[in-house]
Amino acid sequence: MFNRRGSVPVLMTLLTGAIPGAVLALTPERVDQWQEATRALQVQAAEEEIAEWHPTRELRGVGESEQAFRGVAEELEAPTAVLEPHGYDEVAAWAEEGARIYRALIALEAGDPRELQAQLEQAIEQIEENPHLGDAAKAEIIADIRAQQERVTEFLGSVPDPDREAVAARQRELMELLRP
Repeated sequence: MFNRRGSVPVLMTLLTGAIPGAVLALTPERVDQWQEATRALQVQAAEEEIAEWHPTRELRGVGESEQAFRGVAEELEAPTAVLEPHGYDEVAAWAEEGARIYRALIALEAGDPRELQAQLEQAIEQIEENPHLGDAAKAEIIADIRAQQERVTEFLGSVPDPDREAVAARQRELMELLRP
């Protein structure tokens, strides 16, 4: 039997396109919004006379980018008040979107994944043919390269195409904004 009461939330989800826990794809407009919010944070840092403040100052790796963005924003006196006019109701939302933008930017900077994989395969061939390395050293280096290959493949596969496309449209501006 059809349960109308239970079907309303499902129907609303289908009609609105909202799926609980789902993250919307980045768009060039959302990237612009993030850039504007980031510039506003930079202005706030200047007003607070925090000379060394920069959105990427704490970045140590792609996997920690969200925490790094959140950390630098929280150094400011009232970051949420600065972010709200730009569509972010909390620092965490700005940091999460910044991490997605940063991941897409890194993926774009890495270039064609097939070319990158080919370069790593070529490096392995060079190691295998190197007469100055012993078998144990070759095996260790090749294992490191294979592990790197796996991490690169996993990372590049984790960045959605719509995110790459949205960031590609603003790549130059983002590089300028995020360059220390």
